[in-house]
Amino acid sequence: MFLVGSLFSIPAMIVFGLIQKSFKPFMPIWRRKLILSIYSFLSVWITFYIVDEGFITRWTDQTVWPLIYSLIIVIGVWIFRLPNTNSLE
Repeated sequence: MFLVGSLFSIPAMIVFGLIQKSFKPFMPIWRRKLILSIYSFLSVWITFYIVDEGFITRWTDQTVWPLIYSLIIVIGVWIFRLPNTNSLE
């Protein structure tokens, strides 16, 4: 499970960076963070669904871990400041 999670995390981080760089400079910060939060939450749950298709319907102790992991990522998106990748310097 750890190896699969690590392998799926690398493309997810690349897509996260590409999404962040594609934002227009006039887009409000709250909208950027909302889009990144939705992507982060969905990428975690899709990865766990690919690994174990029935983990959502069984709702065991293992189901709590993706919930905690995705909530930590979403909280991190809202706590930390996003770099301004579109500035003209």
